[in-house]
Amino acid sequence: MQRLSVWARWIAAAAFTLIIIPLIGRIVDRMAENVGLYDREALPKAVSLLLRIGEMPWVRATALGVGCFAAGLWVDWLLRRLDSSRAEVLENLGYEMLSLCGRISDASTRVGFVWPDSMADLRMNLTSIRLTGQRFGVWVPDHRIYRINDGLDILEVYLHQVGTRLSDGQFTEAKQAAMAIKGELDQRLAQSRGKQ
Repeated sequence: MQRLSVWARWIAAAAFTLIIIPLIGRIVDRMAENVGLYDREALPKAVSLLLRIGEMPWVRATALGVGCFAAGLWVDWLLRRLDSSRAEVLENLGYEMLSLCGRISDASTRVGFVWPDSMADLRMNLTSIRLTGQRFGVWVPDHRIYRINDGLDILEVYLHQVGTRLSDGQFTEAKQAAMAIKGELDQRLAQSRGKQ
């Protein structure tokens, strides 16, 4: 399928070029006649033929149609390329989330782990994930998660659920899961404020 689209783009571009040449020749001919550079009868037969083709009424409409088709194919290629690079970044973000989730799980089982004080070395990773997530519209917990006692559990659930979905290419589901966890975090923060 990829090869077919490459061929279609180049064939459409070549067809557009072949159709536009007579139109460009006609414009150059008019400009040269206005300036008085040459006489039309002195032109070679091939150039004369191109000029006559350029004067035919159907050439403009055909050039416009083929040009729009060629431009559409090239824009489609560009958008697909941009979209695939975006998908690749989001999948990598998912893998990074899963890696951080594993590191947090390992750290939390060590003796002397105290939430959130023991998270100092992992906060930079979470900040990096947050910045990338914001760029692509994925909500990531911020510093408020450190204010609640069970923030570690919420963070691990978030990283596991959203990271798994992102790494699997389920971007819409990942955003929905992130927003559900955001709602839960907001609720817990409101409860902790109410207790104070």
